Amino acid sequence: MIDCSRCRSGRHVLRLFAAIAQLSVTGVAAAFDPLGAMPGGPATPAARAPGAAGALGDCPTRPPTAPLPIAEAVSRSLCQNPETREAWAAVKLRAAAVGAYESGYLPNLLGAWQDQREYSSTKIQGLPEQNTSNRAWIFAGNLALGWLLYDFGHREATIDQARQLYIAEQASLDENLQETFLQSATDYYAAQAGYAAFDSASQVEATAQQSRDAAKSRVGSGVASISDQLQAETALAQAKLNQSKAHAEYQIELGVLALDMGLEPDAALTLPATSETAAHPEELEQSAHRLIEQAKHSRPIVAEAEAELAAARSNERMARSQDYPSISLNGKTTWSDQPTIPGLGINPVPAADRDSYIGIQVRVPLFDGFARRYQIEQAKAQTEYQQSALIVAQRRVAREVWSSYQSLHEYNENLSDSKALLDSAEQAFEAARQRYTGGAGNMLELLSAQAALANARFQRIQALAHWYTAQLQLAASLGELGFGSIVSERP
Repeated sequence: MIDCSRCRSGRHVLRLFAAIAQLSVTGVAAAFDPLGAMPGGPATPAARAPGAAGALGDCPTRPPTAPLPIAEAVSRSLCQNPETREAWAAVKLRAAAVGAYESGYLPNLLGAWQDQREYSSTKIQGLPEQNTSNRAWIFAGNLALGWLLYDFGHREATIDQARQLYIAEQASLDENLQETFLQSATDYYAAQAGYAAFDSASQVEATAQQSRDAAKSRVGSGVASISDQLQAETALAQAKLNQSKAHAEYQIELGVLALDMGLEPDAALTLPATSETAAHPEELEQSAHRLIEQAKHSRPIVAEAEAELAAARSNERMARSQDYPSISLNGKTTWSDQPTIPGLGINPVPAADRDSYIGIQVRVPLFDGFARRYQIEQAKAQTEYQQSALIVAQRRVAREVWSSYQSLHEYNENLSDSKALLDSAEQAFEAARQRYTGGAGNMLELLSAQAALANARFQRIQALAHWYTAQLQLAASLGELGFGSIVSERP
């Protein structure tokens, strides 16, 4: 395989001169990337998330907003998550590695300078006339040049491998962002649902209080037995117990959300009320097969596997190229003014020494104990491994899209059912309450309607929470989860 090494080397030399010229104008404080190997990346992990621009993509430093928007909660989580920051740093590390390998197309120039004070003396016993001494300042230096001109594609394969690993690392960061985004958004909705459950439990407690007061009034008037009041008081005690439990669960969910954002679990957070509006997702209008095929092209985990496969193939090319010769241009010049001694008994006299050479060096690999052959077999095995890893990633994506698609279908249908159940339970309870206070109903009927209403409220809260989470889960399985997926969902 023949690569245009000299052509690429020329382009890199021009880039180097352009960078030096730019530095002379902007100063050394500017980012130094003469080979263009490190494209400008996001300033923060959150800024790389889809839809981050204009949606709190930067890392917030102020105290949390009250009430806390979901976009801000997610942004804080992306910035503070240690795994996300680790993946973000790994991307920059891979980018720098590309630049290091790109430098292989440029010549290497090494200079050395020596400036020293020298004193030497020689004393010969019995022959004092042969004694010598010398004091001198010695200046010496050398300049060495090395430039790999042609290597049968080894450098090209090395750079291609580094670039593919850089792309894979970017995809890994994107997948990490999707997972962190989904987790923080899910915890946000869980905290909202926890507050809604606590608010619902408080309403149930207030309703149970009213039922107890009504029963107590009827018992005092002699139109109801004491058992009505005892049953109502039992229901009130149970409602208070459920309220305390709901409040504790809400505080737990709130603490988890605070930890996601890098705050202490007891941080003061206020969340907006859960929205009752839920639109029909556009994804449900498409077939699951179409979404699966779409995810195989947009999901970061698939892009990562594809890039790692391409890197393995480049590594195989690189291993094979080591069997071929390499041609380099080498040169060196040295100079020194170290004094020389003409002969025994003669003091050193000033001198100037110069030595230079330039030439072409051809290196031919002859035998290395079969190491290169094993390296080629290792590279081939790595390629086969990455081919299987790509298939595994594609199947994983298909499974996740299918599961998320069916779950969203289920929860989308549950929305209307839970709303109908809540409306019916509210009407039934109001009818039972009026019947009891009017003397036509009994306490068991009232308590049954009261329990049904509490259950319907809980089912409605769960249905909304599950629907929002399922919608985000489907977006994450498609690789499209971003700030645009959540900003429009909240009033």
